[in-house]
Amino acid sequence: MAGTLQLRAERMSFPQLFRLALKQLDLQYTGERSQIWLEEDPRRLHACIKHLQDELGDRLPGFGSLHFLSRGPFPYSRDVSMALEILQQSGAINRENPNYTRFSPKRFKDTKEVVEQQVEELFPAGSETRDAFNEFVNALDELVTDE
Repeated sequence: MAGTLQLRAERMSFPQLFRLALKQLDLQYTGERSQIWLEEDPRRLHACIKHLQDELGDRLPGFGSLHFLSRGPFPYSRDVSMALEILQQSGAINRENPNYTRFSPKRFKDTKEVVEQQVEELFPAGSETRDAFNEFVNALDELVTDE
């Protein structure tokens, strides 16, 4: 069974990984804030994810498929922007109008149980992948805005 779960984690797409990391991050703020907000500023979000890909790409599934343009002043990935589109369309995040530059993970009644179960199944405690996943969540935490 552990092998099956490991295979499932290895086939995880970036949008799936991103959704799970955002939900895990949001759980850290439950009770503290009604919701958390992050911005899709490529100078911060895309640069952060590019850095994580460089640091964690071999230990965390999903990062390997990301492509970045790095000829400009900061890395940009259409894959990251598309992941946000997918998460919005699937109802996993809210994006704020009018220009959809802010986003927030949606909370549901069973979010805590579902996320905890998925994280434990995909990234067993004490594993290298769990450590890498936690690093991803912590890096996203640095991007949470005050309002």
